[in-house]
Amino acid sequence: MPSPRLLLATLFLAAPAVAREIRVGGSDIVGPFVQALLEKPLRDSGNTLVLKGLGSVNGAGQLKDKSADFVIVASPARDFTPPPECESFIFAHFVVAVVVNPTNPINDLDSDQVAGIFSVRGTNPINQWSSLALTGAWLRRTVTPQIFSTRDNLNTEFFRRRLLNGGALRTTVRQWTSPGEMLNYIEADPASIAVVPLTSTVENRKVKILSIATTKGGVPYSPSRLNVQVGDYPLSLPFYLCYTKSSKDELKPILRLFLSEEIDGKLPLSQLLPPTPAYRQQEATKLALGR
Repeated sequence: MPSPRLLLATLFLAAPAVAREIRVGGSDIVGPFVQALLEKPLRDSGNTLVLKGLGSVNGAGQLKDKSADFVIVASPARDFTPPPECESFIFAHFVVAVVVNPTNPINDLDSDQVAGIFSVRGTNPINQWSSLALTGAWLRRTVTPQIFSTRDNLNTEFFRRRLLNGGALRTTVRQWTSPGEMLNYIEADPASIAVVPLTSTVENRKVKILSIATTKGGVPYSPSRLNVQVGDYPLSLPFYLCYTKSSKDELKPILRLFLSEEIDGKLPLSQLLPPTPAYRQQEATKLALGR
């Protein structure tokens, strides 16, 4: 079966010989990913890609006034409903992981405990590992929080809004511009804890990824692909591709590309993770059947 990329090129090559702009609106965070995915096949077929990102909150308006062919919307799981004239599907997730040194006995934390470590607004500040019921050598160990943070980095902003209620980070939190260097530090310092975008690189490092509970006494969930997909893991942000029902047939080759395995090699450009294969297949089938 031809790849979605080949189908995309074939469709536009078969169209009238009038160059077309494919305009992508909504979230501007994933611009580099969209460009890497679509620019070459569109260029090869004589068309051009135009990024018109004005932010997720403006995406619906761009579809309504027809200033974009489709938009990308970042919205917490279970909170997004497309306008009545539109359809959408999740094509990627941004996932934040809380990691510790593998020797740390802690396996999970709740949101209040995480806030106590990282936020100036934490109701119960946590400075020592003994505050989390650790004993023995951990009684005298000070918690050393770290976070990956750059000016244009989604990691810190999403973490603050989702788990710290928008509060500022404590002055004790060390901020890193290199996730690799920060992970090296975590591997070497038993008392450290860090917030970092979850990628395959993080999963393959010698760190422990913690499960997180939304509330005190709640069920902690690991950032497994399934927990992320169904919205149980609290530190995940889905990215939806949203389009009008009237443009669905014309956009099908592009939509298929966003649901194909071909996007996997491009997602790391935006530190994104793909949906589960089952979800991807489900949405591709619905698209093929016109549902």
